[in-house]
Order: sequence, then structure tokens, then C-alpha cells
Amino acid sequence: MTDEELLGLYKPVYDYLDAFGIFEVRNLARAFGVKKPTYGRKHDLIMRLIGVACGDVPAGLRAKKGARVKAEDAPEESVARVRELVAECNAKRNYDFSESPVPQYYFRDSGKEARQFGYGDTLFRGVLEPGDGGGYLRAENCEAGEDDPVVPENMIKKFGLRVGDALTGYAERIEGVHMFVQLETVNGAAKSKLQRPAFGSVPAVYPSERISFGAAADPALRAVDLLCPIGKGQRVLVHVPSGADGSAFFRAAAAAAEGMEVCYIAVGCGPEEETDLRERFPQAQVVCSPFGKPASHCVRVVRLALEHAKRAAESGGDVLVLLDSMTALARSYGGVLPSSGRRAAGGTDLNVLAECEAVFAVARKLRGAGSVTMLAAVASGGVADEDVEGKCGPAANAHLWLASSPLRAGGAVPDFSRSYTRRGDELLGEKERACAGALRAAAASGGAENILRLLAETENNAQFVAEEELWKNGGRE
Repeated sequence: MTDEELLGLYKPVYDYLDAFGIFEVRNLARAFGVKKPTYGRKHDLIMRLIGVACGDVPAGLRAKKGARVKAEDAPEESVARVRELVAECNAKRNYDFSESPVPQYYFRDSGKEARQFGYGDTLFRGVLEPGDGGGYLRAENCEAGEDDPVVPENMIKKFGLRVGDALTGYAERIEGVHMFVQLETVNGAAKSKLQRPAFGSVPAVYPSERISFGAAADPALRAVDLLCPIGKGQRVLVHVPSGADGSAFFRAAAAAAEGMEVCYIAVGCGPEEETDLRERFPQAQVVCSPFGKPASHCVRVVRLALEHAKRAAESGGDVLVLLDSMTALARSYGGVLPSSGRRAAGGTDLNVLAECEAVFAVARKLRGAGSVTMLAAVASGGVADEDVEGKCGPAANAHLWLASSPLRAGGAVPDFSRSYTRRGDELLGEKERACAGALRAAAASGGAENILRLLAETENNAQFVAEEELWKNGGRE
């Protein structure tokens, strides 16, 4: 992040620090672990202090050797105020799970102070999952490890932690148990900043802010941006017919989503696909349950990932969940959930269908908070697939049908004769609506490939909409 961007986001912190003299700023910089606090001008030092305090830049480790610097400690109330202002500014940023928060660094006088962490101690990051005696800190991909730190129950109660919270902090071995002992951040914010509503208690509202796919590299995704716009908080059911490959569309969406936390859930994928996803989307939370794993593993990691999405939305973040696929998840639920004794027309247990609907219902826009957007793939063709499609279809407020295309290397293309977004026009500008109408006419005469051909003449949708001669009259000369 540039100094200009940092200043724009954290101006209240800058103004507070700028009111101090250079010596007071240096003492505050030492309290936050800024390396070489006596170096540079006051403005530069303030910017370095803000960068360290918000976790944007590393502090640099302090040496344990040598005498302590002869300088006054910064007042505790000033340090607390800086952390409070940083937390307030952080709450206005979309929390990116992939960012690695920087630990606080403290002076430790041997034998005189209680154990404090820093100086190169290992900083742990993960998602809180309930367990015996409190909970466990699971890895970012929600996988359970043999040596995952235990999060004590008293810490959970003290800080009001919830299942799915993304935590950072320190752990050490206590009587042979790896114990989480010092909490640093919760969902990217300082641990003292935990005033948030409960997900289920916040009213849901219609999506009003579009996820911009207009600059995507994939022209099919650009077409969706105009013809079936997706808002933050949308529930999109992606219908994938038998023989079509919808994974390319999901990967394009993951690559194009900007300013959002992306959670890519791949159920029943191959081990090589799992490796490819993790390497291709290092900034996303990739949750995989490859074939060969028990159904209980799939259900556990998906539930934990969705709980994390809720926590991020409660904290004001926007999360894009890509579920590939709902039908594969339904098969996993079938191996775990108790039988209801009743089945749908295709033979799927009603408990399984109810659970699938509950997963889809997580997607929503919260009034005054963040959002969870979900694109969930459903297979078409089998009778059991139709059960899932029939249950989740009414809950969706956007439908996207894909169709096989031998002319396109990416495989499936959207079928815009059937695809739609409820209240989608409200997400578009006046000229975009006119452009969308012309493109629908182009699709009616030449199919989706005709739209993709038109879009390929520009680099992004903003440019395409501006050049009216490209799309008026359905692209016909």
C-alpha cells in the first residue's frame, strides 16, 4: 500500500499523532515496535508507525542484546488511543483473510515482567472451531491438524469469540498441550474491537452494490456483469448441464473479485485440482474436500468455512463464496445426516435438502454491516440432481445457466436466454441497461458467442459501454 493510500485510510490516526512532538512520536513508535524510531522526519516516522500498527508493513525484530534505550515509555492511554483509532479505521476496510497481521513487539526485562510475546515468537493464524474445553485454532483452509493450538474457554468468553472467527496470536506448550495463550487480532481487527451484531439478528436487505466483473480477463464473466449483474449479498445458482465444465467459470470469478474476501469451496475434487487451486489463488481461502476423504470431513470443513464467512460479514467485510458444487455437497450430507424417513422424487432425503437450503441461505446483504455472496453450482441431468436444484432454486435471487461450447477453450458459456438476476436492472446505470438490452438482442440472433465476440473488441466493460457503436442495434452494422 502506498503512503497516499495509507494516509487516506488512516487519516484520523495521522492527525492524532501529528499533534505530538517528535520525541513523543518516537516513544509511541518504540511502543509499537517500529525499527529505528529516531531515523527520518516526523511525517515519515508517523507513516511507518501507522503501517506497523495496522499490519500493513512489518515492524522488524528488535534485538534482545544490549542495553535498553534510554527513553521514556509512551503513556499507556496514548498507545491505547492509537490502537483504538487503528481498529476503527480497520473496521472500514474489507477484511482480507490472506493478510498476515504483524505481531506486537515488547521490551522484556529478564525476571521482572510476566511472559510477553514477540521477538520472533511464532505467530499463529487460523479459524476458531469448537471443541472440548473451549476450541481449536484450525488452519486457514479449515483443516484439522494433530497439533492445533487449544483456545481456552475463558479466553473465548473474555473476548466474546465466536465459531469461525479468524484469530492471530501466540501459543506455547503447557503441560504437553499446545495452548493458545495470547490473542492479538480477531478478523483482522484489534482484540479490543469486538462490538458486532450477531449474524442472524441483522436484517437482510436487497443487494445494492454490484460486484464488478467488468474488468475480468474472461469475456463470459464480463457478459454476466452486464446481462446478469451480481450484487454483494446475491444468491446465485449456477446450473451446469451434464457434460459441461463449470469449474473454469468459477476460477474466473475467483480471479476477478476485487476488494472482497474469496472463499473457494471445492467438493469432490481431485488431489491435483486441490494443489492447482491453492497455487492459483494464494490470496483466497481455499477449502477442499477431495475424493477419498470421508463425508464427515467435507461437512466439517464446509460448515466451518461458512461460519467464518458469517463472522467476516458481521465485522463489515464482504465475502464471495464459490461453492463447487452443491450437488456434491448434498452427497456428502447424505453420508452423515440421520435419515428423516422421507425422500424427494429423486430419492434424496429431505434432511439433506434442508441442509443444502440452509447453506444457500447464508448468502445475504446485512443492513449496516457486510455481506456474503454465494455462487453455488448445481448439476443437471440426474433425478437426484433435480432434487437439489428444485430445493435451492426458489431460494436463489439469480440464476445462471451454462451451456457447453465446443468453440470456446474455457468450455461452458452462459445461456442468457434463460439466465437472469432479480432486480438486476437496479445494479446497472442507465447506459449499461441500454447496452444490456442490445446484447440480449445480439444473443437472440447469434447466441452467447456473438456477445463474447463483441466484448473481445475492448479491454473492459467501461470501455465497451462507452463505445456505443460497438453494441447498438445488437452489434449489427
